[in-house]
Amino acid sequence: MNAFCRKATVAVVSVCLLSGCGGLYQGRPETPPQQTRHQADPEARPAPVQNADQVFTQTEFIMPIKEQWWVFWGGTNVRDNYHYAYESQRYAFDLVIRRNGRTYTGNKARNESYYAFGKEVIAPARGEVTQVESGIPDNVPVGRMNPRNPFGNYVMIDHGNNEYSVIAHLKKGSLQVSEGQTVEQGELIGLCGNSGNSSEPHIHFHVANTPELNQGQSIRIRLRDNENPVRGDYVQPATPVDQE
Repeated sequence: MNAFCRKATVAVVSVCLLSGCGGLYQGRPETPPQQTRHQADPEARPAPVQNADQVFTQTEFIMPIKEQWWVFWGGTNVRDNYHYAYESQRYAFDLVIRRNGRTYTGNKARNESYYAFGKEVIAPARGEVTQVESGIPDNVPVGRMNPRNPFGNYVMIDHGNNEYSVIAHLKKGSLQVSEGQTVEQGELIGLCGNSGNSSEPHIHFHVANTPELNQGQSIRIRLRDNENPVRGDYVQPATPVDQE
């Protein structure tokens, strides 16, 4: 296996993930590789926010899921969330589907064995799709990953207020949206895959203050009903606003 595992605060899991921009490799965090679609003047980038843990998005989000998932990485410390060490993804979530203490059944070297693979992924809030990638092959689980394209297949959505969500590691060819399209909260955007710098099928979800991948600052996500899930929590799907 290409990553060592840690114990969650509430449970012990048998696998580890490398998410879209770094992760645990040989038991230590890696610096996220620099991957940008739009270069910007460095002097024009927003200044660091003080006490960022207390600053939430203006947009109210829901998790991009349609059934119960499990938080593999999430929280405001590096123990619960390895992303926390990196400003551009500090408040990201990595989500898997976990049943009876495992994320798969059968042959762990097949993506189809993982409960998350092929599950529907939805828009976490209304906005305009500004970037997509759909042609990255899915990795063989617990095999070689793809650090050259760390997010794999992904969708970026502009929600206004300089808030850009990124939903990554989607299945090759599964995207249901295109650049310039307006999506509503809860609308299908693609299927969960294992593309990019990922060791098994899962969803990576974060919000940043710039459309440049791995640039700028991650913003803590304001979730419906002030939910604040952390590593080891199960999260439930929420009803989109326009369907309430």
